Parts: sequence; structure tokens; C-alpha cells
Amino acid sequence: MSAALLFDNVSHSNLLCRFTCKFETGTRSLVLIAREEDSHQFAQLITGMIQPDSGSINVLGFSTTDAASESLMDLRLKVGIVPFSGGLVSNLKVWENIFLPMTYHIGEPTVQDQESARNYLEELGYKGKRMALPAHLSLFEKRVVAFTRAAVMKPEMMLYCNSLEKISTTEQNMFLTVMNRFHAELEERTSIVFASTADAVDIHGFDNVISLLRR
Repeated sequence: MSAALLFDNVSHSNLLCRFTCKFETGTRSLVLIAREEDSHQFAQLITGMIQPDSGSINVLGFSTTDAASESLMDLRLKVGIVPFSGGLVSNLKVWENIFLPMTYHIGEPTVQDQESARNYLEELGYKGKRMALPAHLSLFEKRVVAFTRAAVMKPEMMLYCNSLEKISTTEQNMFLTVMNRFHAELEERTSIVFASTADAVDIHGFDNVISLLRR
């Protein structure tokens, strides 16, 4: 089995020190971290938005430290991210937020794309209006929109940045069900869930559990 993500002797700020780890293609991994801000830094490192102080990161066959800007853009289209607070554009409505990356990079969404988005929103219990602004959404609803935005792009890798924390148990279970089903839709899809507490997730449901919590 090949590596979808490889950290090789990576050091970065106070986050990592000579960290080496391999995430195999098609696996579901849980990474335990100290703070929500750490998952944001991980997402930036994985997508090449920031560079490590030392070491190398290889993502889906791309070296983020050596790749040209065009290669990094191609990589980012293959990686979906669900930020802790959704990462939505505040002056765009729900439906506009969902299809912003697709419209910008690929073109107008097809009927099938729109149907897929509606299905994800329904499965995740979204009851709000598609024309609502992010300021009117709950934390869970923001993550639902962020997940839908990522999922319609059919990424090879999904990063969940503390996405299961500070929401109700019902919301956690609903989200996990859809996350697991989405992961299984593509044999080579790799999913990485970042969490600051194991209480939010069932660690036995993952192929790998990596703890970066200081002891």
C-alpha cells in the first residue's frame, strides 16, 4: 500500500519536532493534538500554504517543499478540509459558499453536483435556508456547509480539523456516519481526523491513532 501522506523528519514551530509518520492510502487516521489551532497548522502544512522549518512533506505524490505553485494548486484541489469554524466566506450565502471552489477552479456546478450538495445537507440535518449567510448558522451548520463544499469536489484526501468537538452527541454521530460513508465511496480516499480529546470520537473506529499530546 502506498503512502498518501508522508512526514519525513519534519520540524515546525512548536507543533512538530523531527516528526516522521506515514498515512497509507485509503486509511482513516485519528491524530490527537493539543489545540484546535494545531489542526489548522497541519492543514496548512499538508496543502503547502506554509512550509516546515525543516524536513519534507509528500502529499498524494507531491512534495510540498519542492512543488511549483501550479503543482500546489493541483494538490489543493485533491484535498478537502473541514475547518473547526467552517472557514466560510462571510458575505456569501450557504449555496454560494458550497460551490465557490468548484466555480472558481472547474466551472459552474452541474445538476448532479447540485443534487449531491442537497443530499449532503439533508443527510446532515441542515434545516436552514440555502440563501442564509454564515453569521446566522450554528457551529455545526457551518461545518456541515464546509463538509458539503469539500465533498462535492470529490477529493482524494479529507482533513477534519477538530470537526467533532463542541457539538452535541447527536450531531457527532450524524457527522461520523456521513464522514464514514463518504470515505468508503472511493477506495483510495484517505481521511484524517484531528482531535484534541479522544472523548469526541471512538478511537477503535480508526485504522491508525497518532498522539502528539505531550506527556
